[in-house]
Amino acid sequence: MDQYEGNLLSGEWDAESSHFVLKRVKQIEVQSVLSQGQFERLQQYLANHGVEESVMITLHDQIPIIVSSEQRGDLDSDLHSISQYWNRI
Repeated sequence: MDQYEGNLLSGEWDAESSHFVLKRVKQIEVQSVLSQGQFERLQQYLANHGVEESVMITLHDQIPIIVSSEQRGDLDSDLHSISQYWNRI
């Protein structure tokens, strides 16, 4: 599995199942498996909110996490980097 360590997100790319296993969001340890569709919905949700806005995301409707407007650039950068995994297959 390929490892990813970003500013706000970290995890592993599971090439066999074409999923991203999210291990950390901000400072919170998680274990969440994201399909390409779920990942794209997260990117679309963020795109619908201005980059100057704070946003709240949840992982499987269980853990609400607030991403401040100051952290949005880091989150967008992490998501872009992770999305490159799907572009390779």
